[in-house]
Amino acid sequence: MENARFWVYINGAHVKLTLEPGQSLTHTGGGDCDEGYSWDMDTWTHSGTEVVHDYTTESRDCDGRYSRAGASVAPIGSLAHRWNPYAKMWQPAWDQQTYSQRDHSAEESGY
Repeated sequence: MENARFWVYINGAHVKLTLEPGQSLTHTGGGDCDEGYSWDMDTWTHSGTEVVHDYTTESRDCDGRYSRAGASVAPIGSLAHRWNPYAKMWQPAWDQQTYSQRDHSAEESGY
């Protein structure tokens, strides 16, 4: 099995990740901001035939608390199949598998 090499956007810059088969890598970031807080966690896992990207975001601002989570996959052969004209680089062709979001304030208001 081959290593998985691909670009991701972390902390305001593009970073090239390399994962060995069976390896996972997690990045967390965030903190307080002028309106509340924001926290993110991303985990990339090389399953042998694809890379799985699991992500979670929790935040609070003047409109209240907001959460989202999901998982995307990209086959090892599709890690450089989507051209990003802004970054001027090839990136993974992620296929969204799961997605959820919650606007806690809207739920409390009955929306």
